[in-house]
Amino acid sequence: MEGKKILYIEDEQALARIVTDMLRLKGYQVLHKEDGQNILSVLNNFQPDLCIFDIMLPHINGLSIAQIVRGIDTKLPIIFLSAKGQGQDVIDGFSAGANDYIRKPFSIDELMVRVQYQLKQKEKPAELQSGTHERVFGDCAFNPQQYTLKVGSELYTLSQRESEILSMLFLDPDAIINRRELLLSVWGDDTFYNSRNLDVYIRKIRNYFQASAQVSLVTLKSVGFKMILK
Repeated sequence: MEGKKILYIEDEQALARIVTDMLRLKGYQVLHKEDGQNILSVLNNFQPDLCIFDIMLPHINGLSIAQIVRGIDTKLPIIFLSAKGQGQDVIDGFSAGANDYIRKPFSIDELMVRVQYQLKQKEKPAELQSGTHERVFGDCAFNPQQYTLKVGSELYTLSQRESEILSMLFLDPDAIINRRELLLSVWGDDTFYNSRNLDVYIRKIRNYFQASAQVSLVTLKSVGFKMILK
């Protein structure tokens, strides 16, 4: 993901320096702005691959900026970083078009994982984005829009959490999905409680794949998970 362009709007200068420096250290091109004025011109000239917005900004707030972005680009990933962390604030963020919402204070590692995930989502192969949005690996087919998983001749109806986990696993079936990255992407943190919940879901999903003649889900201890062809 190195070289991808990130538009970062944040008026808290100390935080902005830290985030900008770390993103650049990871190889991203970063354009930092202290407010959202002239956002249409900024988008047209910079053409970012991903946006990171604070919500409480001068002149025009982050929610309004996100709505403007969504008016011209429905697929550009948007991440909110905000001290407004109540339930309704998060709902408002996603309603404005955000792909992710991170409450301040946050860890830089968490932000990097979420940035990488959103960019991977945007860059997934075109065949996974067309028609039914069905993702196929071996004799298994996953439809995240319909919450279904077909394994061989068996069809399973999934919960939302199962669908979110499978979205990560099917993003790149040949790659190892890091355990912490999965926790941060699906639950938003990697607490012990959520880690145990993940184990429960993985066991259930692995049972689904027992009906497959070609695919299995393996756990790589202390690392993560991988789907492999038998």
